[in-house]
Amino acid sequence: MKIFFDPDIISRRKELLDKVKNIPISNVFRYTLIPKENFLKEYHLPEKNAFALSEGAMLFEFENNITLGFNSDVDTSSIIVWLEKTKECKHVDLLEDDDELYLIDIKDSKYSTKYFSSIVGQRLTKYEIIKIETDNPKKWNHPREVGLVMHFSNNVEIILSHQLTKKVSDDFTILQWNEIDKDSYRKLYKMSEFWD
Repeated sequence: MKIFFDPDIISRRKELLDKVKNIPISNVFRYTLIPKENFLKEYHLPEKNAFALSEGAMLFEFENNITLGFNSDVDTSSIIVWLEKTKECKHVDLLEDDDELYLIDIKDSKYSTKYFSSIVGQRLTKYEIIKIETDNPKKWNHPREVGLVMHFSNNVEIILSHQLTKKVSDDFTILQWNEIDKDSYRKLYKMSEFWD
């Protein structure tokens, strides 16, 4: 496997996702800029939304010892992915080693939801990239891969999204389909190579 420590848009890092297809998820962590205990005060939203809507990157750990990192990137208006670590090698700057970040476990019953935590132990069966139309000339040349739809073996779908909800000002969120803002939803389309 090629080593892709440098973050990039999903379509240029498909090999990473292909390596974890049909592999069960061991756990998912969010590394936030504020403690989860401060989420309610900072965001004025229920505490159970802290995992999904806090600002910060996510790590997906798979049972084949591959850990992938995800975030979003304003310069490409897209979701980005990178290889955080494998059994043999690891990123130079691991999120888990950053003393300025705070961890939220997807299984945390107070700061996450049963829907999202249900993916732990499940296999990633399929993924799709969704893009968005734009009227903003500054974004015409951006890839605009604003969503990574992840399908799991328990029929749960989650969307790693870039600017698809106005609930929070942060760019990177994890959503269900019904949580995407209606204005954004109407402008979404799938990349043709990902149609079934």
